[in-house]
Amino acid sequence: MTSARQQLRALVALRWRMVRSRRARYGLLALAACIPLAIVAGVVGAQLAPGSARFDAAIAAPTVYLGFAFLAVSRR
Repeated sequence: MTSARQQLRALVALRWRMVRSRRARYGLLALAACIPLAIVAGVVGAQLAPGSARFDAAIAAPTVYLGFAFLAVSRR
C-alpha cells in the first residue's frame, strides 16, 4: 500500500504535467507560496486581536463552516 504522502505527491505531479502554460504554472506556484503566508497572517492576527473579537470569531467560525458544508451538499 502507498501512503497518503506518496499518493498526494503523485497527484500533484500529475496535475503539474497537465498544466501546459508556463503562466499557469507560475500562478500555481504563487498560490502555493501564499498558503504559508495566510497561515502566519491568521496566527499573528489572532494574537493581536482583543479578547472580545476572538470570542466573536470563535462563535462565527463554526457557523460559517456549517453554511459552507450545507451549500456544498445542497448545490445542484
